Amino acid sequence: MFGHEFLPSPEWALGSKYYAIWLGIFIAACASWGAWKLSKTPPDTRLYKFADFYLSRPGYLSREVRKKIGLGLIPIAGFLTGYALITDLVPLSITVALGAKTEHFYTVDRTGVEAGCRSTVYLRDMPFANDRICGLPDWFRISLKPGNVLAVKGVGTGLGIFVDVVRVVGDGAAQSGN
Repeated sequence: MFGHEFLPSPEWALGSKYYAIWLGIFIAACASWGAWKLSKTPPDTRLYKFADFYLSRPGYLSREVRKKIGLGLIPIAGFLTGYALITDLVPLSITVALGAKTEHFYTVDRTGVEAGCRSTVYLRDMPFANDRICGLPDWFRISLKPGNVLAVKGVGTGLGIFVDVVRVVGDGAAQSGN
């Protein structure tokens, strides 16, 4: 089961989208508030000394520039954390715990080749970072067209699936083991 790509189900991706966005906004706000409170900590506390130790490390940027960059990146990191909790971690955890052989259907958006993900097949209406399948054979990827429906078999639940076998539903390419 492990070692294969994980894809949330299209139903989960569609149904959890707004929850993921709202949790991301909430965690971004909480992280920003916490960072702001940390920046207002008195200099004689252990927390201030801990933060100061990391901000004053040798490097090209000054302490103030590092502080501003950190305060700017914290909301982004907070949003991405909240978003990933809903779109990735919840279906992944449930699938690991309760997974059985199953099949999900995805629609091809486009194909391509990228660094780090050879033979990329992008899937329509899927969340960021879970919108592609990597490592399919080139002969299979080349035969796909936007709008093709892929049947993905593997260990999964109604929330997601670990990709094992990919095939085109209807006319098109044959079958590809991942």
